[in-house]
Amino acid sequence: MTGSITSPVTLEPVPALVTVLGIDIGDTTGMLLATWDRENRKALEARAFQCDRATSPLLLGWILAEYGFLICGGGIEAFVSGPRSLKLKGTKAGPIRAQHAELTAIAEAAGVRLVSRPAVTVKAWSVDDRLRAAGLLDITAGQGHARDGGRHAIYAACHDRGLPDPLSRRKSQLSSQETHAGTTARKTAR
Repeated sequence: MTGSITSPVTLEPVPALVTVLGIDIGDTTGMLLATWDRENRKALEARAFQCDRATSPLLLGWILAEYGFLICGGGIEAFVSGPRSLKLKGTKAGPIRAQHAELTAIAEAAGVRLVSRPAVTVKAWSVDDRLRAAGLLDITAGQGHARDGGRHAIYAACHDRGLPDPLSRRKSQLSSQETHAGTTARKTAR
């Protein structure tokens, strides 16, 4: 792909369309799948999901079966033990860590790399104004965990896949002639 940029995470070309998955782990799990092109700051399409921890592997499997060939990467909450994690209401660290490992393994098996980041890192950058500008705030109304999945999605799209910050005026690093075919070809080759 001539004129494309390379992902600092995967070292592969990044296509003009960016489809990412964000996952907020926990007893209530939120997932958000979104697609952007490099000419617009607002998502072309986004889908928000919430489920309980026990069914999260099934939901992720369904998302990957339906959309996995489009997904170029994503982000997942890294459970971090610390003073705040001790205050979790009825949530135990062991099951949450196991959920993280299972969801990451399911995504990896489907060829989707999820980058783990602490919620505090993602939430500090992925504020509501940024979600609104990215087109992710309204679709997550009443779904706090899906909204947090959206925070991981926009963070991964911008920091790992080269999407410009929705609040910036920076131009895209790819020309509008680049296509999503690069992702499809790469996924097919795996």
